[in-house]
Amino acid sequence: MANSKIPQLPILSAVTGDDLFYVVDVSDTTDDPTGSSKQITRDNILQNITGLTATTISATTISATTYYGSGTNLTGVVKGSGTANYLPRWTGTTSLGDSIIQDNGTTVGVGATLSADAKIYVSATGAFPFGAVINNQSSLSGSIGLRVISESSLGTSKTGIQSLTTAHPTTGTSISVQGYATNGLLGIGVYGQVGIGEGGSMTTGIGGYFDARGDGEYGYPTNSYGLQVIDGTEGVDKILQSKTSDGKTNWVDPLTVQTAFNYGLANAIMTGNFLT
Repeated sequence: MANSKIPQLPILSAVTGDDLFYVVDVSDTTDDPTGSSKQITRDNILQNITGLTATTISATTISATTYYGSGTNLTGVVKGSGTANYLPRWTGTTSLGDSIIQDNGTTVGVGATLSADAKIYVSATGAFPFGAVINNQSSLSGSIGLRVISESSLGTSKTGIQSLTTAHPTTGTSISVQGYATNGLLGIGVYGQVGIGEGGSMTTGIGGYFDARGDGEYGYPTNSYGLQVIDGTEGVDKILQSKTSDGKTNWVDPLTVQTAFNYGLANAIMTGNFLT
């Protein structure tokens, strides 16, 4: 057997479960034509491979084309190419491509080049009315659409939210922060509150700060107004008067205030009830 040449047989086009495979023992040194070679069936081979059965492997489902080529013989194949640091998106039912979201492991950008100045940077160019929308439909009472926490032991100052708006210099309107309150028992357009947290301290607290002059780096507005209050009673030369014990105010005519003051003064003179 060792000195005999095994004749080359034609390749079978198909096999069945009980077809025989011959395993040649190359260590056989006898001259017996039968040697010590063995035979095994196709089903025997598949039964000894974990997870495979005779019905899952056939010449039509596994081929060089399927595994190492285009994969056209497989169904549900996901293919595509992309760019480093871009999250993929489905460009078809079985294909992937680049999305508008970038992530380099340090910062995330949406529709924009990654910025080292921001952990998340969103850029909306074109005809988009909003750069980002948070739709909070929580049923929880007191839920907040967006909460920004800015705290650290580093640095001398912290800003929770900063808005920078630039419009056309002659025809546009720039609104840095805009608050809308619709429906409800109480509506507050913009709410500012100052307090001291646990273990902290504060020397001066300002609920609302309005600066109509800016830093003046490139000049100042032609007309600067520190505050505009619209309540239906506004008018030229009016003043704000506290209307409730908790500080709610409206515009009133100075003459009305003066009249009330004069009445109070006259009453005090007549009754002798002066404040001391």
